[in-house]
Formats: sequence, C-alpha cells, structure tokens
Amino acid sequence: MPGPVDDPGLSTAGTWERYRLIADNSSDVVYQTTPDGRIQWIQPTVEGLLGYQPDELVGVEALTLVHQDDMATVRRTRTAVYDGAEIDEIPCRFRTRDGAYRMCTVRARPLREPVTGQTVGAIVTLRDASERLAALRALTTLSRAGAVLVHSHDENTLIEDTCRTVALSGQYPLAWYVRRTESGTRMVASSGTRNDFVLDVGAEFGSGPAHGAGARAIDSAAPVTIADLGVEPAYRQWREALAEHQLRSAVGLPVVVGDEVDGALVVFASETNTFDFAARELLEDLAAQLGYGIGRLRDAANRDDLLTLTEGERARLQATLDSLMDPVALLEVVRDRDGRAVDLRYVDANDAAIAYNRSTREAMIGATMLDLFPNLRDEGPLEAYLHCAETGEPAVFDDYAFSNRMLGEERRYDLRATQTPDGIALTWRDVTERYRTARRLADDERRYRLVAEHGSDVLWELDRDGRLVWSSASMVRILGWNRDELVGRQTLELVHPDDLESARGARARVMSESTAQGEYRMLCADGSYRWVEARTDRLDDDGHRIVAMRDVQGERAGRAELDHLAAHDPTTGAPVRAVALARLNGYLEQGAATTALLCADVDGLSRVNESVSYSAGDLVLATIADRIAGVVGDWDLVGRGSGDELLVLLPGLTEAAGADVMAEEIRDAVREPIEIDGHILRMTLSIGIATAAPGSEADAEQMLRDAGLAMSKAKEYGGDQAAYVDPEMSAQAARRLHLEGEIRDGLASGEFQAWLQPIASMESGEVTGYEALVRWVRADGSIAAPVEFLPLAERSGLIADIDAAVLDQSLEVLPRLPAGTTVAVNLAAPTLRRADLADEVLAALDRHGSDPARLHLEVTETALLEDVTTVRATMTRVADAGVHWYVDDFGTGYSSISHLRDLPIAGLKLDRSFTSGVAEGDRRCTELSLALVGLAVGLGLDGVAEGVETEEVAQTLAAHGWRHGQGWLYGRPAPPPTSPVPLA
Repeated sequence: MPGPVDDPGLSTAGTWERYRLIADNSSDVVYQTTPDGRIQWIQPTVEGLLGYQPDELVGVEALTLVHQDDMATVRRTRTAVYDGAEIDEIPCRFRTRDGAYRMCTVRARPLREPVTGQTVGAIVTLRDASERLAALRALTTLSRAGAVLVHSHDENTLIEDTCRTVALSGQYPLAWYVRRTESGTRMVASSGTRNDFVLDVGAEFGSGPAHGAGARAIDSAAPVTIADLGVEPAYRQWREALAEHQLRSAVGLPVVVGDEVDGALVVFASETNTFDFAARELLEDLAAQLGYGIGRLRDAANRDDLLTLTEGERARLQATLDSLMDPVALLEVVRDRDGRAVDLRYVDANDAAIAYNRSTREAMIGATMLDLFPNLRDEGPLEAYLHCAETGEPAVFDDYAFSNRMLGEERRYDLRATQTPDGIALTWRDVTERYRTARRLADDERRYRLVAEHGSDVLWELDRDGRLVWSSASMVRILGWNRDELVGRQTLELVHPDDLESARGARARVMSESTAQGEYRMLCADGSYRWVEARTDRLDDDGHRIVAMRDVQGERAGRAELDHLAAHDPTTGAPVRAVALARLNGYLEQGAATTALLCADVDGLSRVNESVSYSAGDLVLATIADRIAGVVGDWDLVGRGSGDELLVLLPGLTEAAGADVMAEEIRDAVREPIEIDGHILRMTLSIGIATAAPGSEADAEQMLRDAGLAMSKAKEYGGDQAAYVDPEMSAQAARRLHLEGEIRDGLASGEFQAWLQPIASMESGEVTGYEALVRWVRADGSIAAPVEFLPLAERSGLIADIDAAVLDQSLEVLPRLPAGTTVAVNLAAPTLRRADLADEVLAALDRHGSDPARLHLEVTETALLEDVTTVRATMTRVADAGVHWYVDDFGTGYSSISHLRDLPIAGLKLDRSFTSGVAEGDRRCTELSLALVGLAVGLGLDGVAEGVETEEVAQTLAAHGWRHGQGWLYGRPAPPPTSPVPLA
C-alpha cells in the first residue's frame, strides 16, 4: 500500500481523510478506486476472500471482477457514489482467483478532495455473504416444504413435490430422491432447471455411482457433503456431464421413516462449497420433515384412512401462522365449467391477514378474491397468482400499487405467492409508507440539489465591528435586501430585539472559539421578520467574520406543528393522555377546590368499526370529543385516553356532586344522532368518575386508575351510565399493591425458598434428579402456595428476582445431593426474555463451582414464542456451556415443532393433565402421550412425565416410552437437605 505522500491527486488532508474512512469501514476487504474505477490500493485480506495477492489487483478496473449478471447494479451504484451518495449492503458476486464467484455485500463511500470538494475516488468495503446466502436458500426451501407436507395425500406426490419445492424455492439447479435396490441406486423423483442431466446419465444410473452422495447417505444414515464434484472420485464417470450442466457440489440427506432409512434426498448446487454447516443443518430438517410425512402417509394407508391433521396439530399450525407479523393466506383455485382457473378462494388466513383487511374469519374464509376485490377483474396480480397455481412459478411483486377497496385507498405492496397442491400461499407487506418516504426523499434530494445549485444560503462578510463588507446575491431572495442597501451597515440592527442578547453572545463566542451558531429573526426589506439559522466563523485574526445564514422559517413552522402533533391525538384533536394528566396534576397542586376526572368510554364503537368501517369509527370518536369539548367549554379540559376512552378534567368544583351533573350533560349531548356515510348512529357513553377534595394527596395517575375502575363498573351494569369508583375495587387494587410490597420485602429477607421434588427413573424407580419448586415461607412460619403470589410477581416484574433466588439456592444445595443427580429450575417467560439471563446463569454456576451438566432449566412452550431472537441467543449460549434445557408442560401451549429444531432443547415434560387422563383411561390423553414421547424419542430428547401418583400409571407411561417420572409416587416437595445425601 502506498504511503501518505505517494497518492496522486490527494492532499495530505485528503490522505488522512482516506485513513479515517478506512477505520469507519473496517471489515473484511477495503479498497480505494481512482476516478476511472481502477483499484489504487487494496487490503491484504483480499487473499482470504477472493484468493488474490494485493499487487495482482492494483491498477485493475474493479468492474472486471464483477459477475456479468450483477454488472448493471454495480454500474448504477458506482454512478451514485461518484455523485456523492453513500451506498450500503448491495449484494454482488466477485470473481475469485480460481475463476469461481463469491457472493459479497458492497459498501461504498465517496472520497473527496477537502479543498475543492471534488470526488476523487471511492472507498469500497467487501463482506463475505456466501454463507448467509446459502443458509437463506436452505431456510426458504424448508419453509416452503411445510406446505407440501401438509397438503400431500400420497407418498409419490409428496416426494415429487418436495424435489420440486427444493429446486424452485431454494433455487437449486437439481434435486432428486433415490432408494437402494439389489442392483444399485434407483431414482424415484427429480426436479430442477438441470433435470436434463438426469436424461443424460439415465442409462448409467442403475449401477452408479455406488459411492455417490445419495448411496453413502443411505448406507451411513448420515448426511454426506461433496464440496467439489469435479474432483470427487465417485463421480468420475459423470464428470463431463456434471461440468456441462454446471453442477459443482452436492449434499445427500438420509430420509428416515420410522427407524429405517427409506432413501436419500440429494441436492445439487452450481457453486462449489455451497453446503456449509448452517445450510446443511436446515436441509437436514427438511429431510427429517419428509421422512415424517412419508411415515404419516404410510400409517394412514395402513389404516385405510385419509391423512388428516389432529385438532391439536391444526391448532398448533394455526398458532404458528398467527404468530407471524406479516399477513399470510392460503387460497384454492376456482375453475369454470371448462376447467379453466378463473378465481381463488380463501381457505385459511392468519390473524394478521384478517386484521389487515378489517374483516372477520367468518367473512373472509370461503370468499373468493373477486368477491372481496372486484377490481381484480381489470387490474392487479390475479392473473399472475393463477399462473403460479397452475405452473408453480412464484409470483413476485415489489412496490406494487393496488386500490384496496377494503381500506378505501390505493396502497403499495410487496407481494409473494408460491404454489401449493391446490392453489397458492400468499403473503404481503404494506410498504405504502416506505414508498411515500422514498418519494419524499427523492423530491427532497431534487429540491435540495436545485437549492444548492442556486446558492440558497445568504453569505455575509463582516468586519471586526460587525459591519457588512460583502453579501451574496441570494440575500435579495431570502431577506429582500439588495446588497448595496446594507453594505457598511451594522448587522445587529437587523436582528429582532428579542434575539439581540443571543446574537451578541454568539459574536463574543466566535472571537474566542472561532465558531458560533444560533437561530435568529432577521429584519426583511418589507418590515417583517424571518427566522434564519446563522453559522459564524472567524476569518482572520483581525476579527473579520463569515456568516452563513439559512432560511428556517418553514422549518420552525414545521417544528411547531410537530410539537402540536406530539401533544395532540390525531383522531380527535384532543390533548394526549400525558398532557391531560400533567394538567390534572397542576389543578391538584393548586388544591383550592374539588377536582374531578371523568373517564368516558364509547359504548359499542367496535360494532361501528366492524359494520361500517374503521374510518367511520374514528369520525364517531372525533364527533363525540367535539361535543364533550362543547359541553365543558374548553378543549384543554378534554384528553384522549387508552383505546376508545376520552378523559374530561373538571377543576374548580364547589362540591363533588357537580361531576354528576356534568357527566349527565355530556351523556345527553352524545346521545344526539350522528350521521356518517348515510348511517344514522346513536351512541352512548359509560363514564367513570373520580374526585379529589381540596388538600387531597391524590395524584393524576391514581385518579385515572380510580376513574378507569369506575368506568369498568358502568360497563358491567349495561353501559350508558355514570358510576363512581367502587370502594371494594379500589381496596382490591390496594391489596395487590400491598402484596407486591410484601413480595419485595420477602425477597430482601430470603423468605422465598427452593423446595425439592424427586424425579425418578420409570424403569428402576431410582431418583435421578430433583425439580426446585418455589415456596414463600413467611416470617410467621406460614407457607404461601405459588398460586397466591406468582401471577402478581409476573405482572409486577418481580418474577425474575424470584427465579434468580431459586436458581442460586438450587446451585448452593447441589453439592449436598447424591452424586450424579440433577436439579431443574423453572424460568418464567419474562425471565427468559432478559438479555442478560445467560450472563446471570453462567455467573451463578461459576460462583458455586457447579457442574453445568447437573443443571436443567425448564421453560414453558408459550415462553418460547416471545422475543425469539433474544431467547434463541440466550438458550444457545447457556446450552453451549453444558446446561440442559427442558420444555415444561409440553402439549398445552402454542409451540411448534420448529422450536425443537431451532432451539437447543434436551427434553420434554408431559403435562400432568395428560398424566391424569392416562390414569383415568382417557383414550385421547393416551394417544397424545404416545405421540409426544414418540416425538421426544425421534428427536433424541429426554422425556419426563409429571403428576405420577400410582405404580400403575408409572408402568403405563413407562410402556409408552417415558424415561422419567415426577409426582407423589416418588416424593412430595420438601425443604432441601442441610447435609449431604448419599445415593440410595
């Protein structure tokens, strides 16, 4: 790399600017280009990424390294950077030294000469994205294969559809399924853009390759990855055909049905080294999923029954769909009498899809697209959707403009449709705001470019006394003055009197600090004042200064408007809750008279939203707020609460009964008919009243709580009435607050204790571990059951402290437990979501010197659905240290099998409700027990049945396959031992 004085075309300052940019962009490979795009220098890390020595690339035009298909994108990027733009995360393939291509992300920054500002090159950063791309392809393939598994009704179709899905969704050139026969390897199905390769080698296939990826995967029952088919001996006879069809790497994945290897799924790629660990792991899940589907289809065939989802499976699939933030809908093809596809009918949709279309499940499911969107006959992507359903070619639309009749306006969408056996799976994302923002940014950029070209800033040169020496011509446009009118004049004379002190302070600062900045109102030629932002820099030691003034009149107005919007609800125009409560606190602090707060909720507003429209509901709420303001006579006394609530402040009452009178007047005003969209609506209010006498210690939050409780009581009584807060309701809230304080005190004094209940081997009855169960042993000796305090602990955020106390005590007692036994600690959902949980667990293990393998952490299924990114990172880090994770109460939550795949789960615990059902002879509970333990065994997970109370139940569950049991048969929860316990 050349030294600082060796770079042509750059000043010393420019060179140091270059090094600053390198530091800012330091990742992977950084290089600098000249104005004509040639590499001027490049970091040595390029050898690791692309295989070149730096000297080989100096002087080479960077574009010559780019894949032909990415050339247009890179040319646009280069033009934008040389025009001054900063570019981030552009995907692009770069040629490696051996002639292959590697996927990278590109980040580019313009490099300017500091004196002239001229762009003299660019700083470009390359980051390896090949692994991320491979994993993304595999993940896309896995997610699409789920629909194939659900909808396939025979084994051959399932295998063929899986191969097609792998090739189409994962953009792999070829996938096939093979089985071992006495004569060799037999192909069952294949699909992909390189499927003609199968025809070329078909004659040879029956006998070889005997040691290819598929055959070896079947024989070893393990995945086989071939990084480079061109040098693999097993493929020697196919080497020429592989090169012709550009098949360069492969992975063979054994497909296990029951306990036997049925065959292998083989996936080919056009690049070498495609199937890294992450991609292969996801494709292994796909193979496991395929084996599960084949097994289910065979079971169904043996039962002479159709493949159907059980109620629990369907509920879990629906819960998984509903957890997705983006709308998802499944549609089947509707055909005319001639069999032509003419429409699509909704057969399922997640909550996000139904809520987005402002519909209900009953109204949406069963309707067709043309029922809901008639304008699709003449516009929109319906034809592309039908083409996708018929051919399997995905329909992809980005930034698509569509007039959504349900929303009553044109919106912009990113649309994705993929084929299912009977139609399509459709997902969309409303990107209207993204589009509008991009348009605004483009308009702003164009506007600012024109402004810059026409010299929008006013530039002044001042002498040491502050008199104008020179002005730019733009002054006449901004302030209306000709420069000749002001030259020689003292510029402080133009500053608004209220801003003079600030302007004089800036003048003093610039003399000592060289620079000062501020906003002032300046006198215009027509006698008005205009806000400008002025930056003043000292020009020389004699005190001459340069002032750059920018017109911020519109910006100031915009800020004022934003401040107003931040303080007022956009639907009603009323002050937001925080502003209303701040005003209420002000009235309470005055304490001169009785003050009341009304919490008014609109009865039946949800029916207006559902039967008319949400915009009609907003108009109703705005009309009611306006009527309330008319009754109380001041908008500042009205506020917007939560949901459909409006707040009314009543200061200066002579007695509390005055709140009743005002509430009645408000209700009378609201009852007047409201006409919206041809509908005559008669609305009512449920009003809760809270009052504070003069000198009361009540605050706004307390009054809002009481008024809200009273409003809930008015609702319970049928609505359209006013009510004061019920003393008992208030007392209950106070008791909850008191109990929360007792919990805090109990934590501080160590009253929460970890009691231990044995976990035993189902086969031998030998105790193998313990579960730590929290008990609250109060100072008076009474013991509070978990149900008395855990719900409140979760709501108040104290559950994490309780979990931490139980974990610490469990690890403290672990050395006193028999050697080889474990201890299991429960973690609540709020605890699992904490970003520092892994640090706390590892610190506790280190503090007590505990063996991580003896610690089990139990979480519920529901906890796994929340904040998945944080949860996965936490569980993985703790599991890597040796700790085992168990899913508690399995089968009662909303988890999906994907969590058992994606998270480091070591075991499942059968909920006691299923154990009770097995004891009572309940057939469904028995079948679920068998299914769940089968899932555990199939995934290599430990299984623990909870609630085992009799030897008969233990024998039954052991026969099902459950390895461990927990319940009164083996022992009840008890305080931990105070001395070491020998192994029985």
